[in-house]
Amino acid sequence: MVSTLQPNTIVRDAVDKEYAKIVEDCFGLWSNSLWGLPVSLDKFSDLKEAYFYLIERLLDDGIVRFVHPDEVENIMFVASRPPPIKTIQDTSTHWRADTNYILSFLKSHWPQRATHKDDLELNTYFYEIPPIIWHRHGGEWIGS
Repeated sequence: MVSTLQPNTIVRDAVDKEYAKIVEDCFGLWSNSLWGLPVSLDKFSDLKEAYFYLIERLLDDGIVRFVHPDEVENIMFVASRPPPIKTIQDTSTHWRADTNYILSFLKSHWPQRATHKDDLELNTYFYEIPPIIWHRHGGEWIGS
């Protein structure tokens, strides 16, 4: 499942340096919590590359998974609908694809018109991609 994408050295070094803190600070939160990190980067293109490199490392390290795109409706609570029929503890809802495949999916949905860190296009992106779920020691899956 290890991917082969190679980010530039500046981005890689910045992410690797802050990786443990990022995992600690963002654990259990939506994938948008990973956006804009590490804070030492300021170019939009570097932030975008860092976001995808973080996702890559988190997937490869087994710290996160995404809910399978076909299962999102089965686990999401929506006020106007009956309760969800599955939870993220049910691993059949997890997207167990190759890291590169998941990254390709996420990148293909990236808003091409987004041009800066706080671009409103990114809000839509983070709500439309499948939810990220975090693996807690002991086997429990956490999401928000």
